[in-house]
Amino acid sequence: MNAILLLVCLPLVLGALPFRIDSVRVSNNGESRVSNRTRERKVTTSNVTTLLNQILEGYDRHLRPGFNDRRTTVFIDIFVRTMGPIADLTDTYSFNCYFRQTWKDSRLMFNGTSHRQLSLSMAMLDKIWKPDTHTSCLD
Repeated sequence: MNAILLLVCLPLVLGALPFRIDSVRVSNNGESRVSNRTRERKVTTSNVTTLLNQILEGYDRHLRPGFNDRRTTVFIDIFVRTMGPIADLTDTYSFNCYFRQTWKDSRLMFNGTSHRQLSLSMAMLDKIWKPDTHTSCLD
């Protein structure tokens, strides 16, 4: 199973769309029957919407991943781009940075190896769980 690691401010990474067959049995007369196996197909432009709809079907963005059995680990990266002047009188400063949060949401897992990446718009972030991030200044 490929897990989707959600990267805020970076594209989402997805794989191929699975479909299910039961198994393949070939009789002596050449007829085949299907029963119980997972098979993969390639993600194309025409089925990306179907893939996303299947992944998000029944998904509740208000519940954190693993809400009933384990904690969710969120990794945070900060890259400082610029640091402004330091005001000696008020002991303050300003800076510009990139802030990235990464976590694993197993509810967004799917089978697939044909295509490993799919770039999506940031609008997808409105449809998934995101951590509540709070900052505070220590006086």
